Amino acid sequence: MQLTERYEPAGQDVVAEEIDGEVVIVNLRNGNYYSLTQSATLIWAGIQEHASVVQIRERIAQRYRGETDAMNRDMDELIRALEGEQLIRRLPDSGAITPGAATVIEAAPAAGPVAYLPPIFESFTDMGDLLLLDPVHETEEEKGWPHAKGNA
Repeated sequence: MQLTERYEPAGQDVVAEEIDGEVVIVNLRNGNYYSLTQSATLIWAGIQEHASVVQIRERIAQRYRGETDAMNRDMDELIRALEGEQLIRRLPDSGAITPGAATVIEAAPAAGPVAYLPPIFESFTDMGDLLLLDPVHETEEEKGWPHAKGNA
């Protein structure tokens, strides 16, 4: 993984919300939903801010104390998993790291770094069919809800 690579959520069909330290992501294309906890929430925040891989790694190193190689490896695995589920996409390479691009990512707590908590990524497919039955999926592309498609 290149240090200058940047990612973003994969479009308007991927929605996320942080609730009590957990990020819940819903992929509206297939109805699957996902849970990110522990250091995964910090990584997701960086992705939402289009931070580079190195910027996200720096924030993790500031926030947690632990083995840097393990933290980097865990982050790379999470990014690959998010890409595999089509929740994120790689941004075109700008070739440079912009200082301060990841300003919203939480910094280390005032008391200093805490023990490293590996990212947890859980996938849930049990509601997929039910979410896809929602009539909002049968709408005109341009107008959206509540305008049904002509053949619906």
